[in-house]
Amino acid sequence: MGAIITTLAHVIWFTVAGAIGGMWSAIIGDILILLVLTLMLWFRPGLITASLLGLVQIGSLAYTIYLIMQVPVGDPIHRALTSHIVLRTIAIVALVMGYISYRRQGVQAPMELMPLPE
Repeated sequence: MGAIITTLAHVIWFTVAGAIGGMWSAIIGDILILLVLTLMLWFRPGLITASLLGLVQIGSLAYTIYLIMQVPVGDPIHRALTSHIVLRTIAIVALVMGYISYRRQGVQAPMELMPLPE
């Protein structure tokens, strides 16, 4: 649940930044990918969807770290990239903690999400 909430907060952050900065072409891909993967995780929780979201977050985190190294500290872009790093890190930690909790408790998906027997 923490990864879903954090990722949706990140989508809101992207949307506000796009509206204020008028940079939709640079961020629409991030918004769509994060939104689709978050909805998939909400409606079909499981290792595959969590892994996909985790891979996207880790890849984006690596790219954001690369970008932040190109910008002087204190610059508005540096502050924005720092917030992206924080949000992505929180989402990754939440995914890992959710997986650990899932494995410890042996939790299964709710009945309405489980496939019907044939």
